[in-house]
Amino acid sequence: MSAPQASHGTGITSFSAHLGQDTPEARISRGIAPVKPEFLAKSEIKIQVEAVCGVQDKRTSVAAVEKKSRNQLKRERKQERESDRNLCWSFVQGKCSFADACKRSHNLEAYLSNKEAELPGRCPFEATGECKYGLMCRWMSKHQNGTRQNDDGSAQLQIKQANTHTSSNRDVDNTAESAGDGTLPCGTVELPVSHQVDDEFNTLHSDLLVQLRKETYPFTRSTAMLNKLGCRISRKKKSCNKEGKKQKADTDADVSAAQPAKIYDVSRDGTGFDKELPLRQAEKKRVDFREKLYLAPLTTVGNLPFRRICKGLGADVTCGEMAMAVSLLQGSKSEWALLKRHPCEDLFGVQICGGYPDAVSQAAELLEDNISMDFIDVNCGCPIDLVCNKGAGSSLLTRLDRLEAVVRAGSGAVSFKTRKGYHDNSDIAHTFVDKAAGWGAAAMTLHGRTRAQRYTKQADWDYVDRCSQLAAPTGLQLIGNGDIFSYEDYRAHMESASRDIDSSGGLATCMIARGALIKPWIFTEIKEQRTWDISASERFDVIKQFCNAGLEHWGSDTKGVEATRRFLLEWLSFLHRYVPVGLLERLPCKLHWRPPSFVGRSDLETLLASGSCSDWVRISEMLLGPAPPGFQFSPKHRSNAYATVDSTE
Repeated sequence: MSAPQASHGTGITSFSAHLGQDTPEARISRGIAPVKPEFLAKSEIKIQVEAVCGVQDKRTSVAAVEKKSRNQLKRERKQERESDRNLCWSFVQGKCSFADACKRSHNLEAYLSNKEAELPGRCPFEATGECKYGLMCRWMSKHQNGTRQNDDGSAQLQIKQANTHTSSNRDVDNTAESAGDGTLPCGTVELPVSHQVDDEFNTLHSDLLVQLRKETYPFTRSTAMLNKLGCRISRKKKSCNKEGKKQKADTDADVSAAQPAKIYDVSRDGTGFDKELPLRQAEKKRVDFREKLYLAPLTTVGNLPFRRICKGLGADVTCGEMAMAVSLLQGSKSEWALLKRHPCEDLFGVQICGGYPDAVSQAAELLEDNISMDFIDVNCGCPIDLVCNKGAGSSLLTRLDRLEAVVRAGSGAVSFKTRKGYHDNSDIAHTFVDKAAGWGAAAMTLHGRTRAQRYTKQADWDYVDRCSQLAAPTGLQLIGNGDIFSYEDYRAHMESASRDIDSSGGLATCMIARGALIKPWIFTEIKEQRTWDISASERFDVIKQFCNAGLEHWGSDTKGVEATRRFLLEWLSFLHRYVPVGLLERLPCKLHWRPPSFVGRSDLETLLASGSCSDWVRISEMLLGPAPPGFQFSPKHRSNAYATVDSTE
């Protein structure tokens, strides 16, 4: 098959001209994906095409961005909140109690005159018969009975006025067609609309928020558990009298002997962590992970719309993004938003992170009593400095007594995720994997890298297999994690563990992380035991489904559209790394293979492989309309990190 002429640059660093003359094995030995020679692109093509198309890379380095002060950011947020582009949500629904004192705009005419152009297609909430975003919806003119009727009957008048403004101010091409044959659409395409829009679970209610903010929530079970473990409880419920008022302080108390309390500290006296504390049978809840495909909890990119995509492609177990235990206890709305669950997630867990047992125990009790979930996963492997400096995440590997206390403190069906060690050449997970079941853990996920390695080394699956043998006699479900990118990888790791399928220990399953971000159809490949040469149009359809799910989750107004755009761009920063199966000379593809600059079998396939931020923005504009003026994007995660060849140490 001859490669089509390049119509767009891939934006990936091209290699030397003699790359196509190397053998596939020689390229693989250097960590380069063995793309067929006829699809290799020359750097001259990339530069020439970008010059013709006028493409400019909008990638912004962190150093190049001007750092704004806290007061400047606060002032900008206030200006945005009070601008005519930010219409009061309560006013739209006809029930704003602040009237003229409201900090948000009530100027409907100014809002409609500045409102962004409507997008083609139908409203994402068409199936519900009513769109709660009303006038702010970017598909407002398509509403039939979609705006709530105000008490004064003004809703229909507002719709009429809005239709007058929006019908005369459209700069979005509504005639663009989907690229079913791999050609690039010439405008914004219509997104698919769900036949049924399901309500999401795990919303933070106002009465619970008040209890958390006032620190009056009763943590009865966690208090008993922490007392049993001998852990100090630093965050205690405020004492209240029968009238609900705070009791008067004792003014005669001796304050000279008062000591400053540490937040979420653990008392080392009388803990008895070296003794096995048997759990009651009621506390030993268990979730069966065996042979189930587990989508890893992924910060930022593992959002609810992405999990819906993976569920539709075959994932069995999903888990929410990592939430900090302390922030949950403080009632942080942004942190509670990470706990939302879609009805399609039939086996769903939430991941919390904390460095002290009282915070983890109280957060676990809080979640068990107030949200819908099947298990709690405690993150003991997060490598980022912001988490480790607080004594949480991977730093727990340097304090095994605290790690044990954190796992024991979690009630209910608790699993925990960790790494093989903190420092290089200092593996430590094998020293406690046979004890984790005694701590009360239902499962343990082991990432075959240390904290120091990050993604610079390949996952050490020999070490994971060794730990699985230690876990098998204890009944612990050990879940392997790291570098799974094909059904061959999954099958090889499961078979190498040599465990009895009927046993409750050993390697129960594998957790899939970056492999799912780059090719979410990996779950379909594993279940069907095949390599899927997915076409560019099929991949584009998956992206369209994500956008529709994002609009249902974040909203169909301008804020929701831009939130969907942002998270789509974060996903594209991983998705572009996929090399189509039909372009490779050797299979299966490995996660650490670095793709050379190549031309796809269609214009759309070439565009989807671009590593340029400006091309990712272009893809988002095909689906969500033009980006705001001056819009720039810089990926949050280092998706361009590749492990070195044949290196696990």
